[in-house]
Amino acid sequence: MASTKIVGFLHNTHEGLEGEGGSLMNYVLAANGLFAQAESPLLTATVQAVPAEVRGLAPLPEAHVELPMGLVPYGCLQEAVGWMAFSRPNELCVEVVWIGTSYAVQVPEQKATPISVHYTPSLNVVLTLHSHPDMEAFFSGTDDHDESGLGLFGVVGGTFPPVAFQFRVGVYGYFQPVAPRRIFKEWPWVTD
Repeated sequence: MASTKIVGFLHNTHEGLEGEGGSLMNYVLAANGLFAQAESPLLTATVQAVPAEVRGLAPLPEAHVELPMGLVPYGCLQEAVGWMAFSRPNELCVEVVWIGTSYAVQVPEQKATPISVHYTPSLNVVLTLHSHPDMEAFFSGTDDHDESGLGLFGVVGGTFPPVAFQFRVGVYGYFQPVAPRRIFKEWPWVTD
C-alpha cells in the first residue's frame, strides 16, 4: 500500500532504513546528518540537507544520484551547447528529456535576456541546463528558487565554446554538487 504521507521520516540504522516513507520525499536521519531523499522513474537522489553527528545510526554518502534509464549521452550536452552558442548574447535554457526509449534535447518555451531566462518546464526532464554567456558558471539565488523540484541541473558558463560547467542534483530545494561522470556516459574533460 502506498504511503498517504507526502513527506516521510526515516532513520538509517546499521540494519537499514526504518520508519514510514512519504510519497513525494523522505527526510533521513543518519550518523552524518539529515538528508533529503526522493525518486521518480527517471532519477533517484539523496542529498545532505544538514551535516551533524548523530550517534547510534549508520552514515549515508553526502550525495547519491542514480539514473534508472542510464547515463546521458555526451552528445546531448554537445547539442545543448550548440543551441546556447546560437542564442548568444542571451541566456538559454535547454532540457534533456526521456522520450520513449532514449534521451533527447529540447528547448522549452522561454523568454531570455543576456542575464536571465524564464522558461516553462517540460515533462520527463532528466537534466535542465542554462547558459551564462560571457560569465562564470554558477548557480544564483534565482536558480535556487526556480530549481525547486527533483532534478539534475547544470550551468554552462564562459565565452562559447564554453570554458566552464557546474552540475548539481536538487531534491526539493536541497542541493549538492554532482560530478559530470555521474550524469554523462562520456566526459572528455580532464577535470570534473
